[in-house]
Formats: sequence, structure tokens, C-alpha cells
Amino acid sequence: MNIFAEMGKSLSFSNYRLYRSDRGGKNFLYLLMLSIIGFIIVVMLGFYVPVMLNGGIESFLDEVPDFSMSSDGILTIDHEPIDSVTDENQRLVVDTGYEYGYDDSTGTIYRIIGYADDASGYTTEDVIDVSQYSQSAVISKNALVMYQQGQCEVLEYNEIPANILSKISNEGLLELIKSMAIIITVIVFFAFIIRLALWNIVNAAIGAIISSNMGVKNTFGQNYAMALRAYTPVYLVSCILVAFGISVPFKWVIMLLVTGFILSKAIKTIKAQLEKDAAEAAMTAAAPNADSDLMFRAMYGENDVYHNTGSDTNTDGNDNRY
Repeated sequence: MNIFAEMGKSLSFSNYRLYRSDRGGKNFLYLLMLSIIGFIIVVMLGFYVPVMLNGGIESFLDEVPDFSMSSDGILTIDHEPIDSVTDENQRLVVDTGYEYGYDDSTGTIYRIIGYADDASGYTTEDVIDVSQYSQSAVISKNALVMYQQGQCEVLEYNEIPANILSKISNEGLLELIKSMAIIITVIVFFAFIIRLALWNIVNAAIGAIISSNMGVKNTFGQNYAMALRAYTPVYLVSCILVAFGISVPFKWVIMLLVTGFILSKAIKTIKAQLEKDAAEAAMTAAAPNADSDLMFRAMYGENDVYHNTGSDTNTDGNDNRY
């Protein structure tokens, strides 16, 4: 049966006996096609189409201020300084108007507010007492300063290779997003296949329980094949809901219940089919005996004297056996 036809007939319980006999290759192809359809619905229609309609990937940069990095490692951001603290007590400062550093003796992140005329020293101002926050980070003119778990890392931009420095800009970020989008898309696609394959093991286990209770003997492969078809309707509906951002309470519970209901109907139908086949086979096996009896009666009649008189001859002396 055509795989797309099988998807369309996943609610036709009489067909599940055919699905039950499908081999591993056919089941994998069905799983692959179902994953592709789910991927197209969720990722392509739910994400990429809206992005394209809103101006493409470039639209992501509309809210990002212009920034660039000079060849000697000086970062410039066209935005007012940012100083914020998150609910998790994490401090973030974005300030490319000053150079920043870390003083290990005092446990403070400071900024340089002036240099001596002879460049022999500089004046600093403490900005962050790292002990007051769970994490601290500063994006400054000259370096990225990060403090967490008792350790501070200072990444001087001039230590970054020149070929990478030249790509730190809005245009470079756009190219990075485009290249990462391809990689992420491939990863997500394989995640769809793996997730569906693993989740259907749960569905197959439900099918095994139902089969056992109904007295139908199925192998794991047979339960897996039937569960894959039974899961198709709720899987596609779930993908549509995700694509349109619709949240359904207890969605996974509902999906399991619906899949179990479809499996119970399908297995009940299979049981009836098997019982009908067994009855027809019994009738076929008994048919030769019945035919022999009819032939005997036709040849010798119901009142054969051989049985009635107990004699091998009639009164006229003729042998009735011949």
C-alpha cells in the first residue's frame, strides 16, 4: 500500500492487519515521510514562512544596533550604555565608551576614566563588586569581562585573530545567522526523526498492553508498525498546533489517549478478522469428510441391505456387495 495512502487511511481499522505485516524497511520509510511532513509543518510553515513574509532573516537585525570592530580590537556600538540586573541576580553592562578591567585584589570590575599625560598610569572607577552578584559580565570598548563561580575571564579583543575581527559587525552577524540557520535546520530535522522513533516506542508499548488484554499475539515490530499508523492523526494535528503557536493543556496525555483508542479499535478489528479466518479454515478442513459422506450415500443409499440385514446376499441369491 502507498505510504501516503496509509497516512490517509490511518483511521480505517480494517487496514491495520496489512500494516501489522509491514517489514522494517517499510516502517522506516513511513516514519521518515511522517517526520518530513511534521518538519515542513512546524519549521518551514511555522517559522521560515513568517520570517520570509516579514522581510527575511535580515529582519532579525532591525532591533540590533549598528556595531563594528576595528583592526586593532576596538569595539563600537551605536547605542546608549546598558546596565541591567536579571531576576537571577546577574549583572550585565554594555559600555563601549570606556575600557574595562578586573582587579583581583578587590574583587571589582572597573573602568578606566583617564590616563596620565605621560601614559605611565590611569585613573579607574569601580563599577561592579562581583561578590554581590551570581554572575557578572561587561562588554566594553577593549574587552569582554566575565565573572562566574569565583573566576574572572578577561578577553582582550586585540588577542582575537584579525580575520575574525573583520567579521565582527552587523554584516558578519547576518552571515553567521544564515550559516547557522542551515546547520540548525539539519540538526532539527534529524531531531524530528529521532524524537518520533523514540516516542513511538511508548505507543508500541501501549499497543502491546492492549493486544495482550485482547488475546492477540503481536511481536514488538507488529505493535510498532500499528502504533506508527495510529499515532499519525494526533502527530499531524500536534505539528499544526505548534506551527501556529496554539497551546493545549495536557497535550501529551491527550495524544496518548487518542493513540491508545485508535490502537484498541484496530486490534479489536484484527482479532475479529483472525477469528473469522480461523472459522473458515476449520470449515475448509472439515469439507472433505462431509463430501465423502455425501458420495457414500449417493452410491449406496441410506438403507443399504449390507447394513440392514447383516447378510452378504439377498433372497434371490445375488451378492449385494457388488
